[in-house]
Amino acid sequence: MPTQMVGSKISEITLLWFDTFQERIVSAWDTKVLRVLLLYLPHLQSVTWDYSGTT
Repeated sequence: MPTQMVGSKISEITLLWFDTFQERIVSAWDTKVLRVLLLYLPHLQSVTWDYSGTT
């Protein structure tokens, strides 16, 4: 299975999970943290990838 397909499937599952459990997250702060994590996770992965690629 191509990496791109795996990545899109993971994103799909993450979005489904987020939609399902968002209502159960009582605190708005928790929701904000989750949103930030979802936004920054791909960025952190790409930075880590670049860093490990240079060594």
